[in-house]
Amino acid sequence: MSPRHFAAASVVLGLGLVTAGCGSENPQAPPMAGMVRTPTPTILVPVVETSDGQPVEFAAPAGGVHLVYFGYTSCPDICPTTFADLRAALDDLGGDAERVRISFVTVDPERDTDTVMQGYLGSFFATATPVRVPDAAGLAALTDAFGASFTRSTAADGRVDVSHSAFLYALDTEHRLIVQWPFGTTRRELTTDLELVLDRLEPT
Repeated sequence: MSPRHFAAASVVLGLGLVTAGCGSENPQAPPMAGMVRTPTPTILVPVVETSDGQPVEFAAPAGGVHLVYFGYTSCPDICPTTFADLRAALDDLGGDAERVRISFVTVDPERDTDTVMQGYLGSFFATATPVRVPDAAGLAALTDAFGASFTRSTAADGRVDVSHSAFLYALDTEHRLIVQWPFGTTRRELTTDLELVLDRLEPT
């Protein structure tokens, strides 16, 4: 991870107590590799529409989990590595992968057109939702709600530089941010954590 990505990824740690693993909340529960914020944030943001007019609600389907990631398609390392690991973890989940919803929010909406985003996500996942918020204030409100961060600047020569926090967020059906994984979480760790989460969210 480059220094600028590491610094951005660390910003969220100042927004509330973050603990590694879920065992701190329930001593009987197996520990998780992901991090849990205390208190658990509830992500209440306006419904965002995709390019085809479909609403994106930042909550999970019944019995499932909603994974949200902020990045951009031109990212040279962090985003493709995270998505490759997540794709592998979903493969490991087998049929339970159908209970996982994925949304990718671009922090570079000027260059990430709907077509670009759909093609990019399609190279990793059979089903995933591209979320493009061209309004700067709306995008800032969405990232702030999760505790994500990003910067985008254009140099005199026209070169665009983007940095962003590198967390994968998991939401439950009640809009609660139940766990987040930093960059570097392994395929095995993602698989194990998702199995634990889905077991707890199993519909009755």
